[in-house]
Parts: sequence; C-alpha cells; structure tokens
Amino acid sequence: MADKRTEGETYYLNYFKKLYESWEKSMSNALELWLKSPASAASAQSAVKKAQEFKDYMYEIMERTLKNKYLPMKNDFDRIAESLDNLEDKLSRLSERIEDIETLKVKEPAKKSRKGSKSTEAKTAKKTKANLEQAKPAAAKPKSKAKTPKTRRKSE
Repeated sequence: MADKRTEGETYYLNYFKKLYESWEKSMSNALELWLKSPASAASAQSAVKKAQEFKDYMYEIMERTLKNKYLPMKNDFDRIAESLDNLEDKLSRLSERIEDIETLKVKEPAKKSRKGSKSTEAKTAKKTKANLEQAKPAAAKPKSKAKTPKTRRKSE
C-alpha cells in the first residue's frame, strides 16, 4: 500500500510539474512579445509620468498644509543652518582678531621695558587702535538675509 501511495503522489506531482512548466513557457513567450511591443514602452512611460505627477501633487499638498499650520519647512531649516554657519565664521574671525590684539598688548610692555621711548609707544598704540578699528567693521556687518520662520499659529 505504501508503494502505491508513493507512485500516486509521484504521478500527481509530475502532473503539476508539467502543468507549471507549460504555463511558465507560455507566459514567458507572452511577456516577451508584450515587452517588445511599442505599446508596452508607451504604457511604461505613461506610468512613470503619472507617478511623478502624483509625487509632485503630494509634495504640494504637504507644503500647503505645513504653511497653513505655520510649521517650519525644509527651506526654513536650510536658512537657519546657513545663518548659523555665517555666525560661526564671523565668530572665528573675531576670535582670531582678539588673539592678535592680545599678542600686540603682550609685546607692548616688553618694548616699554627696553627703553621706554615715546615714539615706540605711540607706534604700538596706533597699531593696536588700527587693529581694533579693523575688527569693528566685521562685527558691524549687516545680518544675513535669512528670515526666521513664523512661530505663531492662527487662532482656530
């Protein structure tokens, strides 16, 4: 009895295997014909175009929703990051100038102790004053054009 079952199962499985192979062959032929036809290329292009249009539409809806809720958007964060970068650059330039001024002040007492001539002291004072004036315009530059995002919400 066990042998008959095995033979029956084998026959049954072979039947489905042959059925699957014939289906696979006919489907591959049909798919190959469809992919080679110009209609399939046109439909694929149309599908890609519609997908892009839908993506753009969804982005527009999200942008409008965020604007109405006064939530910051990506470009707001980009502007803030740019402003922070500019501030960091200005701060580093100012700290370098401060260090230069401090080194000039350290050198100034050493020159005084040598001879104490008034002309040398006057020259050093002029250099220090020039460096200070040079540092002021950098600090007084106008603020960047980045606008801060609105944080208030409309009353509902």
